[in-house]
Amino acid sequence: MHFYQEGEPAAFEELYFRHSGKVYAFFKARLNQSEAEDLFQNTFMRVHQARARFNVDLPFLPWIFSIARNLLTDHFRKHRPVPLEENKLISLADRRIESEEKRSRASWDEILRLLPDEQKRLIERRFGEEESFEDIARIDAISQVSARKRLNRAIQGLRRHFKVQGGRNEKK
Repeated sequence: MHFYQEGEPAAFEELYFRHSGKVYAFFKARLNQSEAEDLFQNTFMRVHQARARFNVDLPFLPWIFSIARNLLTDHFRKHRPVPLEENKLISLADRRIESEEKRSRASWDEILRLLPDEQKRLIERRFGEEESFEDIARIDAISQVSARKRLNRAIQGLRRHFKVQGGRNEKK
């Protein structure tokens, strides 16, 4: 990367040769071909634009993947509807709030207080800090499937609480 920062064209070709397949596969696993190609190109454009800010003492691959992940996150925010689970969580929270005696607005912290600490932190990370399942899995050293299952358990815990508190105590 140092040589690329110094303006050596062959250095960029080497970086591209080494990492383009991994970056493209990252996008292709998550998007259709056209979207994957667009974000792939934008990633290398951003690498080029930000090359002067890269710290050559750090590894290149995590840096380029942070650029790719940020582009993917922005893409999903612009082009994808809110997932159904998030809509359901918001709806459940709204019903719980409306049923309170004084109809006061409960804060996010009050809702999360109903959960064990691990589940509360997971919901804060996913919805409050908007971490992707990929980030959660990487940081917690678990698979994305496990991260999704853990979040689903937390949401189910909130659902059970809302059903009991709402006087419905429904069974699935």
